[in-house]
Amino acid sequence: MHDTPALQASGLTKRFGGRTVIDNVSLAIPQGGAFGLAGPEGAGKTTLIRLLLGLTPASSGSSRVLGISVPAQRGLALGKVGVHGRGASLPPLPHRAGKPPGPRRGPGARSRPPDRVVAGAGGLARAGR
Repeated sequence: MHDTPALQASGLTKRFGGRTVIDNVSLAIPQGGAFGLAGPEGAGKTTLIRLLLGLTPASSGSSRVLGISVPAQRGLALGKVGVHGRGASLPPLPHRAGKPPGPRRGPGARSRPPDRVVAGAGGLARAGR
């Protein structure tokens, strides 16, 4: 197992005016681990994902994707992220030229450690190439 977490956040907070919608979230998801976000509509699930990926500026705190600082190196971090889920409102993400996105399947597919974080409206998880 790798020492660098797949996803890490420290003190993430988001305020809209005087209203705090995400308050001091800290987490570390190990590579190969997974977690989900559950809550009613308007609870801040999508806002948290957008903060974690640097798509919405945080009022305070920081996040890292596979050790890459977000939002300082957002483009590099987003190159390691795939998106799924109902109503995912994230920008299209690049994939390696000449290789289709998603895991290899079928006979002869090699097993290897995942190198991407997958984000969706229900949470974030690790995924293969």
